[in-house]
Amino acid sequence: MALWTLKFEDVARDDKATVGGKAAGLADLVRSGLPVPPGFVVTTNAYAAFLEHGNLGQRLSEILLAVDYSDPNQLEAQSGSIRDLLINSPIPTGIEAAIASAYDSL
Repeated sequence: MALWTLKFEDVARDDKATVGGKAAGLADLVRSGLPVPPGFVVTTNAYAAFLEHGNLGQRLSEILLAVDYSDPNQLEAQSGSIRDLLINSPIPTGIEAAIASAYDSL
């Protein structure tokens, strides 16, 4: 099973592809002994699973392919459509539980 969350102290230096650059940077600060509040990261595996759930990735691609990038009004409208789609899409239960557990452990 893929890891959905990692504590900062569990992120390795070469985990940028798994956690993103900002989280990897925070993990470096933790390893260096600098004062970083306790925290965790939601992994890129969790994001990929979220996009697969309900075919969300395909739906986002369809919106992006239909955009006329030379039309600022359409860009704004499609940005709103993407935002609404992401906000209103359910998070898969396993990922939601992992995030809640990581948060509770803080």
